Amino acid sequence: MATGNDNIGKEEYIGQHEVGVCNEAGEQFMDFAVRHSLRVVNTFFKKAERHKLTYKNGALESQTDYILCRANEKANIRDCKVILGESVTSQHRPLICKLSGKKLELKKLAEDLRQLGEELLGRTLGKSKTDKGTWWWNEEVQQHIKIKKETKKILDQKNNVENREAYKIAKKAAKSSVARAKAKAIKGYMTKWKP
Repeated sequence: MATGNDNIGKEEYIGQHEVGVCNEAGEQFMDFAVRHSLRVVNTFFKKAERHKLTYKNGALESQTDYILCRANEKANIRDCKVILGESVTSQHRPLICKLSGKKLELKKLAEDLRQLGEELLGRTLGKSKTDKGTWWWNEEVQQHIKIKKETKKILDQKNNVENREAYKIAKKAAKSSVARAKAKAIKGYMTKWKP
């Protein structure tokens, strides 16, 4: 979502500091925020573009994640920015918001956030899913994956030939390690159950 000058009449809820062009989903998001008297927090803080981009996949970068707060809580919001060099998932960067003030009731805020999340995303059963695709990972695989993630963070911070080559090598080593471990685990599993 990007608002630019599209926030006329919505200045209380949508700020002027965003990235990109607003699409249909962005328009729906803005309407939702206004309808529920919610401020899109990260649009109110002037930041370098890299501190606003929450999604990065190769050359594709965008501001896709937002923090919402009730309009009457704006005095408690101190800052909002993306943490560089960290990834929540492989392409999403964490977005943080600093809060302060005596007026802020954390229990009420937590309940409001749960209620809003439920309204937007629905309710889950609360059961966590086990990752069935990695049951065969061994220490070697975990070490290669860790190295690959670390080199990716370095590449995200400073994109140059040396870092790209280091990431390419780490990615290849991790892929080979995964293939070897998976083949070994499957072979052992098949041998165990062979009649």
